[in-house]
Amino acid sequence: MNLQSAKLNCNGSYENVDVDITNVKCARNLRAIKNNFDPLFTPHVLRPKCVSHQTWCQESMYYLLENWANDIQVRAALHIQEGTISSWIRCNKTLAYEYNVESTFGYHQKLTQDYIRALIYGGDQDMIISFVGTLEWINMLNVSISDDWRPWFVHGQVAGYTTKFSNDKYHVTYATVKGAGHTAPEYKPFECFNMFLKWLAMLPL
Repeated sequence: MNLQSAKLNCNGSYENVDVDITNVKCARNLRAIKNNFDPLFTPHVLRPKCVSHQTWCQESMYYLLENWANDIQVRAALHIQEGTISSWIRCNKTLAYEYNVESTFGYHQKLTQDYIRALIYGGDQDMIISFVGTLEWINMLNVSISDDWRPWFVHGQVAGYTTKFSNDKYHVTYATVKGAGHTAPEYKPFECFNMFLKWLAMLPL
């Protein structure tokens, strides 16, 4: 019900809803939808979300990773010069920049006029940036399908699905990674490495 109401009340615009206090119905619908998704671990919907009584979840690994990366011996082995960085964190949000660009779509659209090869990929269990949304974004670039949607393989096993788009100059390969989440190589490193090597070598996935 909230999904249909959101489509009706938000008029196809779901950005900056909290700023637009005049559209109370839209904001209320989107808040209800968000509350339904909150219990999920959105980077990978099949993994458990961390709760206090669990012994392991995906985020547990992130704490271990930070401890490992900040170990004195590890930093020495990686040749991190002393005093250059206080501590390593997985997602550094303290950099000196501002979020003042709402969309980079126009820039990407201009790139379609140049001779460029691009690879866009994502995990099929990612709910932060879903593969459906990514495909819709690519379709908005106004490039034609040059290779139909099909599975791609690693060692004879389906590793995901892929399709190609082109306008003669610009060529983009889009691939999903089966079973992967938001940071696909974190979940499927071997498959992602294989995909990247094939793309670099201009081989079909």
